[in-house]
Amino acid sequence: MSTVDLHIHSAFSSDGEFAPAELVKLATQRGLSMISITDHNSVGGVKEVVASANIADVKMLAGIEIDCGFDELNLHVLGYGINIEDPAFAEIERNAKAEEKNSFMGAIRKLQSLGFEVTEAAVLHQSMNPIPVAEDIAEVLLQSPVHLDDARLAPYRPGASKSDMPNVHFYYDFCTRGKPAYVEKHWPDLRDVVRIIKDTGGIPVLAHPGASLRVPSAQMRQTLLAILETGIEGIEVFSSYHSREETDLFLEIAQNCGQRITCGSDFHGKHKPQILPGAIDCRNMDMAILQSFRDLALEL
Repeated sequence: MSTVDLHIHSAFSSDGEFAPAELVKLATQRGLSMISITDHNSVGGVKEVVASANIADVKMLAGIEIDCGFDELNLHVLGYGINIEDPAFAEIERNAKAEEKNSFMGAIRKLQSLGFEVTEAAVLHQSMNPIPVAEDIAEVLLQSPVHLDDARLAPYRPGASKSDMPNVHFYYDFCTRGKPAYVEKHWPDLRDVVRIIKDTGGIPVLAHPGASLRVPSAQMRQTLLAILETGIEGIEVFSSYHSREETDLFLEIAQNCGQRITCGSDFHGKHKPQILPGAIDCRNMDMAILQSFRDLALEL
């Protein structure tokens, strides 16, 4: 377990569950010394914590996780120490919500064409978010009595191979690029996202490359080095998504390229029940990570 977790989602993320204040309390209970609420394309969670001015003994970085594109890859870039009042982030959030809404409606139509009995209304009724995501669709399908014997959903049932995070696995199997219910989203270019983060005083860090860089292992190093050339200044080396071999590779590249090293659980709540804040082994680099970001911590 790490005492630093710089990748946590609140309910301001379309797939998050907990209010920002609840996350701060949870982080304190778990003995974390530094966190960052990094919601998808939104700084709303950080603003709410700032407004409450109550972060106990936990140091906090202003953060965001921005979807962006690089060649054919959909990447996530974390921005730390940003100016959350900059209008660029409000624009990013507006555009992201429009893309998410279009994706949700398109995914429903495609799943219906595959024979799944699911409607926008049913998902909206159950979802905690005004713009549901694929994980919310999966939750409704898995609870529907109509699909109890649907073999396509069998892997996500309790005790089956993908039951640890059934909603997330459904998303990857049905709604990502190349899958039958995928809907194209138009995200900003990686270079533009890096520029915005830097222009607002922040540090751009590539999130969970082991999950985002969907390339053959032989191409992983070359692809990552090309991404770093865009101005990325850090790599989320320690992540809940990384195997030991991937962590070794990312750590080596980060150290050789002078990149900041970060650690993040990517905690969301119910959609990723196996992931808890701080539950990532960062190989006793907690203090080094904390020290490298200490100057960016919010003063509350």
